[in-house]
Amino acid sequence: MNATPSPRWRPGIALALFAAIAAGPSRLIASPLQDADWTGKQVVVHPGAVKLHRLDGDGKVIEVGPVDFMVTLVEKDENGRLWMRWRGGNVFLDKGDVDLPEVAIQNATAAILLEPGRSSAWEYRGVARLALSDVDAAIKDFDRAIELDPKRANHFFNRGLAWEKKQNNDKTITDYTEAIRIDPGDSRSFAGRSFDRLNRSDFDDAIVDLSRVIDLEPNDWVSFLFRGVAWREKQEYEKAIADFTAVIRINPRDADAYYERGLTWNEMNDADKAIADFTEAIKLDPKDANPYDRRAEVWNRKRDYVQAIADATKAIELAPAEAEGFRHRAFSWSRKHDYDQAIADYDSAIRLDPKSAILFELRAEVWNWKKEFGKAIADCTEAVRINPKFAKAMNALAWLLATCSDAKLRDGVRAVALAQNACELSSWKIPAYVGTLAAAHAECGHFDDAVKFQEQALADPAYVKSYGGAAQKRLALYRAKQPFHDE
Repeated sequence: MNATPSPRWRPGIALALFAAIAAGPSRLIASPLQDADWTGKQVVVHPGAVKLHRLDGDGKVIEVGPVDFMVTLVEKDENGRLWMRWRGGNVFLDKGDVDLPEVAIQNATAAILLEPGRSSAWEYRGVARLALSDVDAAIKDFDRAIELDPKRANHFFNRGLAWEKKQNNDKTITDYTEAIRIDPGDSRSFAGRSFDRLNRSDFDDAIVDLSRVIDLEPNDWVSFLFRGVAWREKQEYEKAIADFTAVIRINPRDADAYYERGLTWNEMNDADKAIADFTEAIKLDPKDANPYDRRAEVWNRKRDYVQAIADATKAIELAPAEAEGFRHRAFSWSRKHDYDQAIADYDSAIRLDPKSAILFELRAEVWNWKKEFGKAIADCTEAVRINPKFAKAMNALAWLLATCSDAKLRDGVRAVALAQNACELSSWKIPAYVGTLAAAHAECGHFDDAVKFQEQALADPAYVKSYGGAAQKRLALYRAKQPFHDE
């Protein structure tokens, strides 16, 4: 079972994340706001209103400076204090420092009427409109702010956020780049641009931008986290591990860091370390289905199907609309030879994710074990239809069409075409696919080709180790001018 990219990292980074990324300490302090009615609401922060402080390494309170206009989500801590995320940490809010977006729009509009040439008033209204997802109106306000003061980096940064909301990556990157040109020390614009580059799978440039954020703000754990993701996508696993470990050092209660590091250990085939990190992620955030789901995947790799079923079941309980929990539990049932349970779970997974070629290929495997070959052929056919470059499904379908015990279902000509395509898609590097091509040619009566390709497959030591005895028997059949059919 192959590891997949983290489900937490998807295109279209949420606006609130930009408020968290810009970098800074893990603990910030200001005056608390005691107003439960504001919990969970988007607010607009006044420019310079929050006087931010943090604790340095000696426990002394030091000032880190004011914020620019910003939209943030208000949250509540265990003591009932309301706070926002800023520069990788928590800032406790005073009600005088923020406005609800509707009020901010009214105040900004009044300021514009009194002083229409003040760019900050247009920017403030644009930020408030952005909080209400009135993106087009926000962009018009940022346009006007830029006309009035084209040398203010924050105007371009906020318009970049608006373009991000519209999923216009080109304009987003253009605005962040201009903000960086005006103010090369503004970590937020590097961070914002890095996210768009991640969305484009431009991992090299994303790493450059995230590294610049880290240079400017060495305790910005969010940038370490996303740089780790980028390193993992480049399969530079040791660098990814180092970055996720840095997140844990800075913010040891961040469940995402353990989860992402667990994914990386999994891709490095270190199952025990992956399980340890997923377990820690679960302790820190027990309501998140993802660590349970991925730990189930690792238990399956370790062939501990009881543990895998337990974790997959918990993942399903926490996220019943996600297909992955059903997929991993179905895999466990199939390896325990409980094929009906496996089919039921694959049915659920496919209902939730009907465009997943992998799910159809996996269900076909179980139909084959149940000797319901027509259903296996139908599922493999659907897998190849969904993903015409899915070599594994092509190979499985070719094998069924070439070797099925039910003569009515065999189709040697189609099997040859599918097996040939599977070999080409895999650059002829998977000898099992070559063995399938041999069986397909034998079904067509092309015994010279069957012998040639079976001998080619048997030249691979790993293939011999896995299939040697059976493969040699098939070769003998081909030399005797006989095809191979499964019993």
